[in-house]
Amino acid sequence: MIGSAGWSGNVTESRKLAAILAADIVGYSRLAGADEERVLARLRTLRSDLVDPTIAVHGGRVVKRTGDGVLVEFRSVVDAVRCAIDIQLGMAERNVGLPPEKRIEYRVGVHIGDVVEERDGDLMGDGVNIAARLEGIAEPGRICLSEQAYWQVKGRLDLGVKDLGPTRLKNIAEPVHVYSLEAGVPARARPAAKVGYSWSVELTSRRRDMTQFSGSAQAALDYNSTIIGALELSEKKWVLAVQLPGVSRYSRHVLEACGDGLASFLERLKARCAAAGRKIARVILTHEAGRDGFWLARFLARRSIEVHVIQPSSLPVDRRARRAKTDIIDVEMLLRTLMAWLRGEPRVCSQREGGSEKS
Repeated sequence: MIGSAGWSGNVTESRKLAAILAADIVGYSRLAGADEERVLARLRTLRSDLVDPTIAVHGGRVVKRTGDGVLVEFRSVVDAVRCAIDIQLGMAERNVGLPPEKRIEYRVGVHIGDVVEERDGDLMGDGVNIAARLEGIAEPGRICLSEQAYWQVKGRLDLGVKDLGPTRLKNIAEPVHVYSLEAGVPARARPAAKVGYSWSVELTSRRRDMTQFSGSAQAALDYNSTIIGALELSEKKWVLAVQLPGVSRYSRHVLEACGDGLASFLERLKARCAAAGRKIARVILTHEAGRDGFWLARFLARRSIEVHVIQPSSLPVDRRARRAKTDIIDVEMLLRTLMAWLRGEPRVCSQREGGSEKS
């Protein structure tokens, strides 16, 4: 390995293969010029509630930030593209109902290639440059992939892809074959899968109280083979209330705010049920739409967990009650709401499926 000091052993840089994601906000100067203070506040919220948690859950490393943009390194192109999709879907969710001039939209470029890593962790080289140029030609809300990145995720992500062909990129010697991917648009119409999640971006409509991130909703429920749970989310801790088959009362658990940790805990619950002679066929969870809601729902749905996101305004409130809001009250209410909805009780909450609303 050769660094800037030659063979002296004082190595300051190294080469490696990495998947690079570059993203920035479309028309940031225009947005900031209209109301800089409010736009900066929105950006801070987006970073803490959507962008940073999504990068973390997909194993990314933030290399640098550029005010309205970010450069991220991933070990896997699949993780990089999934992260990009979740960010774009999250942005689409937040833009529902906003006029075009008020929307914050990202454009994203993803490439895999050779990069040079400096001693301070910064990255340079063609791998970084191509990702940045791909981001520059992406349309608002879309993700541009190089051919190298596209061929590694082709067949894994059933989304609409537009082949842009060989494209000249600024300061890149050779044309790059580019593919444009639009999060939220499926590659083709097909029957709903038994397990998966909806790509609909209309997730915050006031007319909808529960958003389904799974295929089968109120299908015949076998309580002897189903784990039903509710999550109360906060920044550092998550409270899980879970009803196991064959147990008369629900149990309450406090977990670290980590998607992988939650998935592992649910696997342990399934193993415990199997040891008791009850093989688990379905795991159904609910939580409120909020700071970590939608990326967590997609994260769990990819692990064959059915997820239903409830709008907080749809939960009944006893105005005579004088008790303060606590985690245990909220998680109990969420669990009761989900179980009532699964039993088919009308008006407990509503959910849109396939473009129509059900209650």
